[in-house]
Amino acid sequence: MDKQEVVNSLKTNGYYVYHQELENPNELMQKARDLCSSKEYGSGGDYRSNLNQIDTILKDIVYTEYIKEVFAEFDADPQDIFITYENKTGVMTRNNFLHFDRYRCMKALVYLEDTDETCGPFTIVEKSHTKGVELRRGFINQSNYESIKNRIDIDYPEIEYKLKPIVGPAGTTILFDTDLFHMGGSIEEGKSRTVIRSHWYKDAEWRKK
Repeated sequence: MDKQEVVNSLKTNGYYVYHQELENPNELMQKARDLCSSKEYGSGGDYRSNLNQIDTILKDIVYTEYIKEVFAEFDADPQDIFITYENKTGVMTRNNFLHFDRYRCMKALVYLEDTDETCGPFTIVEKSHTKGVELRRGFINQSNYESIKNRIDIDYPEIEYKLKPIVGPAGTTILFDTDLFHMGGSIEEGKSRTVIRSHWYKDAEWRKK
């Protein structure tokens, strides 16, 4: 992949999707699921780690020299890694609402299992990051994080949009700017979604600009 093509897509569309071959994907998926003992994530289990604490095999999926070079173009550094294993149906968490992140971040998200529209795929609105940054910056002087309005249907019902679910096999990799409108989809009975992602930003001030 041409790095400049990826950078241009992130700047123009807010995201870029490619596929990476995972060695022993079922083993990786199980390793990730075994870590998801926390139940703070309403639709399943989750695990959060810094770069030095997580198994290298998992870290290497979302922290590569290539991703590092791409996000360096946005002055963003690696911060932490988050894994989610979602397998509960009928649960509506904040992440299931179309939203932009209250504080900006660049993220690399990878499916650790085949994910179709029944598995609650990561879903976006293309090119919406330009509106997302405008809305987010409207709260730049707001000190109360919880009061930043970031759910599109609830807080900005006048905004029209077209959803794009991103489906694909294990190894599907999504690089995106969290000013992009995005959400996790609904998981159907008997289905699941196992995802690992890394978070990239320079510092707290960078996230608010």
